[in-house]
Amino acid sequence: MTHSETHSDSDATAGARPANPLFAFFAGAGGKVTAIGVVILSLLVPLGMTGGLISERQVLYQGAVREIGAQWGLPQLLQGPFLQVPYRVERDLGRGETKVVVETAYLLPETLSFDIELVPEIRSRGPYDAVVYTAAVSARVIFAPPQPEQWDVDGAEPVWDRARVTFVLSDLRGLIEEPRVTALGETFSIEPASALPGAYALSGQALDVKGLAPEFGPAGDQSFALDLTLSVRGSEMLRVAHMARQVEGAIKGPWPDPSFTGAYLPQERRVSESGFEARWSLPFFGRPYGQVWTTATGLHFTKKTAIYDSFRTRPKPVEEFEAGQMTSFGVTLLQPVTVYRELQRVVRYGLLFIATTFAAVFLFEILTGLRAHIVHYGLIGLAVVLFYALVLALAELLPFGLAYSAGAALVTAQVSLYVRAIAGAQRAGVICAGLVLLYAVLYVILQMEDYALLTGAVFLFAALSGIMWATRKVNWYATGTRANSPPSA
Repeated sequence: MTHSETHSDSDATAGARPANPLFAFFAGAGGKVTAIGVVILSLLVPLGMTGGLISERQVLYQGAVREIGAQWGLPQLLQGPFLQVPYRVERDLGRGETKVVVETAYLLPETLSFDIELVPEIRSRGPYDAVVYTAAVSARVIFAPPQPEQWDVDGAEPVWDRARVTFVLSDLRGLIEEPRVTALGETFSIEPASALPGAYALSGQALDVKGLAPEFGPAGDQSFALDLTLSVRGSEMLRVAHMARQVEGAIKGPWPDPSFTGAYLPQERRVSESGFEARWSLPFFGRPYGQVWTTATGLHFTKKTAIYDSFRTRPKPVEEFEAGQMTSFGVTLLQPVTVYRELQRVVRYGLLFIATTFAAVFLFEILTGLRAHIVHYGLIGLAVVLFYALVLALAELLPFGLAYSAGAALVTAQVSLYVRAIAGAQRAGVICAGLVLLYAVLYVILQMEDYALLTGAVFLFAALSGIMWATRKVNWYATGTRANSPPSA
């Protein structure tokens, strides 16, 4: 062999084997998998930024809903009617001194029956929609004769001519017209009440039935019935407080997605595409306060847990929690799953999406000899991440299903055309079919909340089984060749 032949053989050997062991590692399957893992971890940054964008848009949406509600009417809570009876009592001030003070007794009715019909509608502000409603409320309460000896106040002298019937509404701005009260064969007017004493801190604004108390009077030897009719506007939620010995009532409306909330679920419910109807029948045994209390005794709660209140931004201890809020029940008019809730669920599958797409491309490398640079993986991963931003932008203007389909179609076309330029039309077609299947499976999982885990687990099991079957004959020590392939000459 001549010197020139020896020199040529050396050059060929040097070209066939990388001189740097690091290059040799990344040229193999293990190195490629490591590099792909680094790219996936890097893509978590834009994926996290996309999740932050979704949260930011959700905050804007919630602000728009609150603004619409503030102008139309906030979530409403009806508390009462109940009877307030002032009384004089002599209190010991110490050092042998006494003083006659005026306190108040609060008397709840024996029965409360109501029928509420909601007329919901959608109000929009820019791309954001909010559910509001108009409620027609008809209620009837029956009071038992007052018994001052049951007030647990020694020497109480009721001031009957200052007694009044009161009910509380959480947002008086929602009243469309003056409520109508009928009792004793007469119709009475309503007037705003002064702030209620701290012994019974109701959340909302009180209304007194003007001129009714003297009719009730001290005789009190018969039950006393009162009918209340009002029309009120509100947003999202309507609740009624459990403020009677026995509560019977129904709420209905033409809304297909109600959520029955509060301390008590309805005994009967009917929900269909045309609307809902729910009925409650509640005794007072599950209530943490009695039928009568006074300014002196107040309301006492012993459980020291924090309860979340939909009308507040922070939890409150039960001792400070309003009785009406604590024992309320009613309905929330849910919107069909909002785009932000859907997208938050989609983003949870972001890492799985990227990893599955990369696995498909890597599988092509192993089985077909296609050589994809790590930059190719990075660009394909960015396209997958961009899918979420596309769906977010489109879903604020279009129905979620249509926005999802459009986003999936755009990203699938983009990736398929890119793969076609790299590897040819046939391989691009396979990648396109894989992405279509992946997006379709994810959409099905999103629609099946109750069985999402089962569906996802079965899909992953099937995908892993397919990969194991497709690579069963791959010689991982010689990437790109099969174990039973004859050696090259």
